[in-house]
Amino acid sequence: MKRFGERGFSLVELLIVVGLMAVMMAIAVTGLRSQLPKMHMNGTARDIAGRLMMARLKAVQNNGAYGVSFAPGAGGSYFPVKNSLGSSSSCGLGAWSDDGGVTQATPDVTVALSGALCSNNRIEFYQNGTMCGCDTITVTSSDAQVMTVTVDQTTGHVEVQ
Repeated sequence: MKRFGERGFSLVELLIVVGLMAVMMAIAVTGLRSQLPKMHMNGTARDIAGRLMMARLKAVQNNGAYGVSFAPGAGGSYFPVKNSLGSSSSCGLGAWSDDGGVTQATPDVTVALSGALCSNNRIEFYQNGTMCGCDTITVTSSDAQVMTVTVDQTTGHVEVQ
């Protein structure tokens, strides 16, 4: 029992505060863990959109053909590529090679590609800003939430939905 003029906290008071903090942390961590798949899906979709926009920018700037190549499926990886034959605008033709960018993959998402010209799992951009290849990329989280990245065939505009 405290007497008048004594300062500090008793051991019981400290244990109660530490116990309350532990309960609050357990609740917060549980809530955060349930949001991780959605955050990974969102981050992957936005990263893909950014890489597509960068490939389009390089194609216009360098008067060449640039793109992003995908290995669809669980943890689907993707990386920037360029056409070493130059500005050929023939869809799927040419010698495509790694553009020196980092290969990105997220283990708890699935990447799927679709579109009318989606035969080589690559999205290609040409010097006039147009594109060829898969025009829809679907990113699915491990808890079945979905985000879609679409590319307009004629303008090369990239949108995340």
